[in-house]
Amino acid sequence: HRILLDLKKEAITIDMGAAKTADEAITEIERLCSKILQLSIETEGVYVVEHLLLRPRGDDASAEKDAFYHYRMSLVFPSWPVRFQQKGFREQARTILSEIIPAHIRADCFWIGIEQMTVFEDNYALWMEALRNDPLSEETSRYATVLKTLLESYDPNPV
Repeated sequence: HRILLDLKKEAITIDMGAAKTADEAITEIERLCSKILQLSIETEGVYVVEHLLLRPRGDDASAEKDAFYHYRMSLVFPSWPVRFQQKGFREQARTILSEIIPAHIRADCFWIGIEQMTVFEDNYALWMEALRNDPLSEETSRYATVLKTLLESYDPNPV
């Protein structure tokens, strides 16, 4: 018995293995489903970025006039978990966030793909490390600028 995963949307069929009996195939399918569900749950995190923490440090006064830094935050979600792909879930998340975030704070929600998330997470980790080591360093400002650019490039209303 062959175990196949049929991805109709992408017109792809993936061979997931073989089993000697139908019962073994069912057991293997249940194991694979459980693993996929666990992976989906593990990727359902969110990054919260307070824009004020990304402002340039030191003598750079340009941040004082940049609205990006004032009373704003971004929430970055992965777009690939099944639940996060559902329009109803995204609307519910936005509604709940609007109820708990103070009214004077603008909160943008972004659901981004795996490649975008990889770039974001890599830069976020570098920024956090630099921020811990020396909040006023050039390195911290450099990573903060990269994160600002990334956040400004994301679509807050993905389809």
